[in-house]
Amino acid sequence: MEMKQNFIILSAAPYSILKKETGEINEGVSIRYISADNLNPMIDEEMPENKGYKPVKASFPLSYLNKFPHAPALYCFHMSMKPDKDMKPVIKVKDVEFLNTLTVSAAKTA
Repeated sequence: MEMKQNFIILSAAPYSILKKETGEINEGVSIRYISADNLNPMIDEEMPENKGYKPVKASFPLSYLNKFPHAPALYCFHMSMKPDKDMKPVIKVKDVEFLNTLTVSAAKTA
């Protein structure tokens, strides 16, 4: 099953971590994002003092770095869903499409 969903990428940063035990280097791109399909602030009934949005953190292979040319910006994730060996659904990002940059301007007060 193919799916598309829009996200606001708040940050994208490459990382490179050396595993001292093995000498292996783990590289990738770390992003923080929120869904662009529903911009209603979160409501936590158990903790009503929490306000706003809680960004999600995800990692991508380093080859995806060029797919995130701007942040904050609007992106479309092209995804597929397939069952794993236990027949649980797994969503995998197949491609990332840059849509538009975002600008934030302060509201003028009278």
